[in-house]
Amino acid sequence: MKFLPLALKNLKNNRLRAGLTVLGVAVAVFVFCFFQSMQSTMASVVTKAGEENNLIVLQANAWCNVESRIPEDYAAKIAQVPQVLDTMPVYISATSC
Repeated sequence: MKFLPLALKNLKNNRLRAGLTVLGVAVAVFVFCFFQSMQSTMASVVTKAGEENNLIVLQANAWCNVESRIPEDYAAKIAQVPQVLDTMPVYISATSC
């Protein structure tokens, strides 16, 4: 508590530095929250993709799933299979390769 007056005095005297410090901390917190949100979203997408009622189609003989390129018009062909209820072409940019 005895340093509080000194801290307030320095905040008044160095407004630009204090403002830039607050701005830097705010940006860091925003970036952290943004990436945590992205990680959570990707985890839920991967979890939903792994459910039993989903079919994931990849290109044959692709070394990695990132290299798998399937034309979007294949969705209509896959939708014609009797047991398929709906199709949705999705581009997922996540890999373990």
